Amino acid sequence: MRYKYQGTFKDGNGRVVGSATTSDGNPGVISVYEAGGVVPANVYATGVGGVAVNSVETDTHGHFYFWVDDDDYDLSQTFKIILSHADFQSKTYDDIKMLFNDYYALPVFMVNISTADSTYVVAPFMGTIYKIYSVITGTIATADAVITTAINGVDVTGGVITITQIGSAAGDVDECNPTALNIIAPGDVITFTSNGASTNVVRAFFTVLMERNA
Repeated sequence: MRYKYQGTFKDGNGRVVGSATTSDGNPGVISVYEAGGVVPANVYATGVGGVAVNSVETDTHGHFYFWVDDDDYDLSQTFKIILSHADFQSKTYDDIKMLFNDYYALPVFMVNISTADSTYVVAPFMGTIYKIYSVITGTIATADAVITTAINGVDVTGGVITITQIGSAAGDVDECNPTALNIIAPGDVITFTSNGASTNVVRAFFTVLMERNA
């Protein structure tokens, strides 16, 4: 996913630095580095596709923008930008955060995990399921309860939660980390199906953590 960063290049007197406002007709240059150093950062001139660069230029009126891709950097990465033009003193801004979590938690309820049954929820937006938690309200017996997640009938890779019956108790939390076939679109049906192998009537609450893609 790409995150847009934008701003306006102004000099110390508040004048914008763009090709229509500079004496030589040249735009300002915005160079991007990893925070605290001189390692050029990968940024993109468009939200989709294109080749990574490490600098962009202002438009006629000093505005600039670029995108940073979380495929290139961890979300904890911060950046440094240097605004420069031959007619002006360069300005440096360091330790800027440009990557942000855009996560959404979708709650789901299953009335009894000891019954071979399914519960459903509709995806509200385009996104990626990256983690699913479960918590139970009581003790199960006989066998583990295995919950399988599917999107429109297709099983999510890594989307199985196993609730172990040995030592189980109310408040037990389990989780899984989907790795593929976990992309959702608005209106997609997310299904949670129990194998029904356990006994005792026990409710389960699921929290589906999704990263919003659009």
